[in-house]
Amino acid sequence: MTRRDREPPVMPTMTDLVFDLDGQRLPPTWRDELAQALQAALPELSSVQVHPLRLVPSGEELLLPRRARLRLRLPHHHIDELQNSLMARELNVGSERLRLTHPRRRPIDTAPTLHTDILVLDIATDDPDTDASYVEAMFEAMLRAELVAIDPMLDDVPLILGKARVIQTRASPCGFWHGFPVVIHDLTPNQSLRLQERGLGAWPWLGLGVLVPHKTITGL
Repeated sequence: MTRRDREPPVMPTMTDLVFDLDGQRLPPTWRDELAQALQAALPELSSVQVHPLRLVPSGEELLLPRRARLRLRLPHHHIDELQNSLMARELNVGSERLRLTHPRRRPIDTAPTLHTDILVLDIATDDPDTDASYVEAMFEAMLRAELVAIDPMLDDVPLILGKARVIQTRASPCGFWHGFPVVIHDLTPNQSLRLQERGLGAWPWLGLGVLVPHKTITGL
């Protein structure tokens, strides 16, 4: 029996709260706009992870699919209050009004393989002449350092980095960030739970570094 197999189970402290979304289109900086809109209803936004929205590019805007959902990962002790605060609320995201309806709660699934659509770390990648392989190697080294800081037993878990992406955000001094989709394999239930509850990187409230089970992987 390995050390990982001997882990006592850890009880979850967070739950996903899912809303149906009624709206049509969002600006490229929707992450900033959505975070600003949520801030009014969620004073503790820094403790909330905002799952990235599934949007369809259309010219300079992004279309919101008919079955779009807003999924928030919240501490248990905030969930009743925040559900009541957001239920049937309209969020002004850019020029669009998003209406939130039909809230339901989803427990976190402690899957052994997790994925995040895009993770941004504090790397100076705003120089277009920076060598891509160097940036990827530096990114992976910083990611492994963060994983080990969370749990030393994560030092050797398999990682896969997808194709580098650029996102527009006012949170960056240069107006955009480079990031990578990330897949992390071979996690124990406790490691999976800890990683999902903590998120990766410093901006989970912008939908960056939010981890979900492998079955929802898209776009790698």
